[in-house]
Amino acid sequence: MAGRSADRRLLVRALRSVGIGPSQSTFRPGQVWRYATRPGEEQSRLIVLRVDLEPNLGEIIHIAITGVRLTPSNDDLAPMTAIGHVAVARAALEASRLSLEPENPEVPEFQNDTWRAAFDAGSAGVFSVPVAEIVEAMEATIRDPKSLHEPHHRSAGWRRAVCCSGRRSLRESRRCT
Repeated sequence: MAGRSADRRLLVRALRSVGIGPSQSTFRPGQVWRYATRPGEEQSRLIVLRVDLEPNLGEIIHIAITGVRLTPSNDDLAPMTAIGHVAVARAALEASRLSLEPENPEVPEFQNDTWRAAFDAGSAGVFSVPVAEIVEAMEATIRDPKSLHEPHHRSAGWRRAVCCSGRRSLRESRRCT
């Protein structure tokens, strides 16, 4: 584990020395972006929480998504209107047809420790599809929670959406789709 942290720090320093790094990213914490939403969710926005740089994956943008309507299969439960954290590959965000909003709220409090530990252990991943497809995959899982216990989350949305874990690069992960 300590070796991975040292490798990550070394990579970030090397990239910053040649002018590449999260500080040069298009994405910055607190930004609010419009994206190509699902029908009926046109007021949905994503908020950038954090930008990480990973040796095998490049930029990972941590976002919150507001203004969605995720309906669970249980009628007794209210629909979810926000997703508190999603880790997304830069290319997936760029494929979401983004438009930066002029006003940026304060960044919601975001603790990366739980996701980071799971990612480093290979049990958390990064999405590689546009945001609307991520929302669709999450709703499919909410409607059928049993799919979380199946190998590789066999629901169609998860199979297509989760691109990689901390142990695999984006190129290697394309085999999961």
